[in-house]
Amino acid sequence: MINKIKKHFMSFVVALLCLISCEAPMSPFPSFKPIKVDENTIFLTSRWDDYCHKIIAFDTKTETKIYTYEFPESIIYDFFYNKAFDESVYFLTLNGRVAALNPLTGKVKELHFELVREANCFTYIDNELWITPCVPGLKDTPLTYAVYNAQTEKIRYETLPGGEMYWSNFAGYRDNGIYVPLLYSLGYSDIYNLTQNQFVDLSCFEKENKEYLYFDFFDPYLLCTFERQEKDKIKRDVDVFRYSITNNILSVEKLFSATGFFTTNLLCQNENFIALSTNNSFIAFDKKDNYKEIVRIPIETKDWHCTLHKDNIYIVQAWTDKIYKFNMTDLTCSLI
Repeated sequence: MINKIKKHFMSFVVALLCLISCEAPMSPFPSFKPIKVDENTIFLTSRWDDYCHKIIAFDTKTETKIYTYEFPESIIYDFFYNKAFDESVYFLTLNGRVAALNPLTGKVKELHFELVREANCFTYIDNELWITPCVPGLKDTPLTYAVYNAQTEKIRYETLPGGEMYWSNFAGYRDNGIYVPLLYSLGYSDIYNLTQNQFVDLSCFEKENKEYLYFDFFDPYLLCTFERQEKDKIKRDVDVFRYSITNNILSVEKLFSATGFFTTNLLCQNENFIALSTNNSFIAFDKKDNYKEIVRIPIETKDWHCTLHKDNIYIVQAWTDKIYKFNMTDLTCSLI
């Protein structure tokens, strides 16, 4: 009974967000002071104040804030920055507006797409930005996405056969194919081969005896989120696998499980460690000691957008707008 309530609740939340997005006429986005950016510049979101969401430009070399962009009339729901894609910072508001902030000019350009509903989230795939509409993902119900190319400034539309790509989603690249997770509103996911337009065989998970809610690709790893009942609470944990896909069949090697949070923003690695940045902690695992958990540092954040830059993870602290810096080399955390 609890699982049924949980799954129907997810559908209700998605529908409610879509209703909220139908707002009255909207004001133009503000303009800002132009700034200079270089290879040391990163951008982070501050989402703890519901009355004023912010984007923070931060210099990782001098460890100082360059500029804070304030959006007092907007709730930033998703966010994307990759200098290889574009110098602009892309963000999406709760009411479905998509915009590109150019830090060199300080101007914000709103982008418009012909979607069945308002825009809901971004997925970065093969140097293009896919925009998912705000509708529940349903089995065998095709959904059309907008695909934006920043170099040509052109938009095309792609239809996938069911489910939905969801926020903070990364594609996987294996066997000359591109793979994306597709989430269904009933609380489970598939993996879809975008190159061959086919679903991937996931029978390798049968021995796990779990229904995975989310799949997240962090090549060469696949992070699988599941939920479990613990007394009167539902806990969200993850299994981490090394994966391969051959002839559209997924193969996995289970490395470890992690418990006790879980919305995972980022998985990153170096020669010695794997680290997870979650909604409440930085967690590190020792590759040379059978992936034993060796560090868990609590953090306070309202953001799911963190940034990996030169072996450091950055995310904004709630209530203060200070910035956490987690060092992947010595597994220390500082507050800047």
